[in-house]
Amino acid sequence: ENIGAHYQYIKYDSFTQNLKGSALLPVTSLANEIIDSSIGMHENFVNMPDLQEITYRSHSACCYGHRSINTETYFQLGLSRTSAGICPPNDKTFCLDQMAKENLAEG
Repeated sequence: ENIGAHYQYIKYDSFTQNLKGSALLPVTSLANEIIDSSIGMHENFVNMPDLQEITYRSHSACCYGHRSINTETYFQLGLSRTSAGICPPNDKTFCLDQMAKENLAEG
């Protein structure tokens, strides 16, 4: 389901304890990255109740997490990161929140 996708996403509803998304059965390293990143972001949401948004960037992943009242959404572009170090001005990390809102509103 997630092979060749333009993006990966996971949505967690804390009221119903329901999990859905495109990366639930990870078969690629990209899908594994969003799973690992979302676990860390979820822990931050639990430990910091006022936190609503997180952008996570490592040497191999760039993920965005958003929490509303009962829903946590995690989003990652479908392209692997190949560069490390200082972000170039056109790095997709800087607009990941907007891309998540646009892509997830469509589907």
